Amino acid sequence: MPLPPLNYTTAHVVLNVPVDEPTVRTEDIKQQLAMALHGQFEARAEQALPDEAPAEIPYMILPGRSSQIAFSQVQADIEIEFHDAYTTKADLCRALVRDKMELLLRAWDRVGARPVWQGLVLTLRASTIDQPESSVRHMLETHLRPGLDSDALHDAKLHFGLRLQDHYFVTLGIGHYEARRIQRQVAGSGPIGPIRPWEGEVSDEGLELTVDINNRYGALLERRHTRVTAEGLRTMNDVAWELVEKVAVPLAKDGVLDLRALHEATV
Repeated sequence: MPLPPLNYTTAHVVLNVPVDEPTVRTEDIKQQLAMALHGQFEARAEQALPDEAPAEIPYMILPGRSSQIAFSQVQADIEIEFHDAYTTKADLCRALVRDKMELLLRAWDRVGARPVWQGLVLTLRASTIDQPESSVRHMLETHLRPGLDSDALHDAKLHFGLRLQDHYFVTLGIGHYEARRIQRQVAGSGPIGPIRPWEGEVSDEGLELTVDINNRYGALLERRHTRVTAEGLRTMNDVAWELVEKVAVPLAKDGVLDLRALHEATV
């Protein structure tokens, strides 16, 4: 049975400063970040941290309509969810991610952050809820060997690591996903108890495809940090979406890793 269409689900952008050059986490910094993002991110959640708290722990989260930004002393990241028309239109998603990542960079740069690492993870999903186990079977028949089939096999994951343009590390991931819906009655203001593995019902499942790209390969070759720029982010975003269309989707659907298409996607 053919694989259902792969729909765009999420994008995750990450910016990092060197670990030995953390930003500060003062009230003034929080206020400046909130002001820089005002208009798209109105809500604000803060976490009071002691001075000795690790720099990696987020101290402020800004939720939006379909995205969320988090800031720590060494990392700024934004999670974007695609809904409605965006789930099937790469051009809409591509422009949205470009605008959000540039907004994130401008806000962090405003408070003196000098990020050197940039990364982007794009996630697509093909729902097979009406065909249980068909995503794993598709991977067996398309990417592995049908002879591996067994009643005991319920999951599979594949990762392909690539190097591009003497600049990017890319990981293409293919695997099975499962989502569960859990309903509980909450009485009073007491804490909600732990969720048991067998609780809830499967609301969706299928094949998940990820394209993970970052600029660490270039730093390894040049043996130095390079400042993240808006232009560099736009280029990485363009490369990532070309990889999705010309390389990752054909790999997920047909099991073909076309290196010519890989080259065309990055020139």
